[in-house]
Amino acid sequence: MSRKPVYKVPIGSELILDRCHWRVIGKDADGYVVEGIDRDEHLTLPFSRVDDALATHDAQLITPKQAEKKKALLEYTGGYERVEQLDEEERRDVRARLGLMKAMEALAAEGLKLT
Repeated sequence: MSRKPVYKVPIGSELILDRCHWRVIGKDADGYVVEGIDRDEHLTLPFSRVDDALATHDAQLITPKQAEKKKALLEYTGGYERVEQLDEEERRDVRARLGLMKAMEALAAEGLKLT
């Protein structure tokens, strides 16, 4: 008798487990059927292995919905994912704008109306 999965892992998700990138292509009675993204390999990962790895943060799961949101965000930001990717002048501008936004939020929290 096989164990039922604890976590919902949608088909099409990317699973990063033991520094290997897998795409979930199906599910059978024994576990998740995966194919290697960076290698030509197919196998079935048991539900217990995936559940334990996700519970202990030894694996990362990227659902198709998360991947689509990240793609849209990167398109919006021009491909930048972190502030460290910007040059020094742009980083100063970002920090200055962040300070202004935090000040505006604090003033709004005090009840002042900002226009």
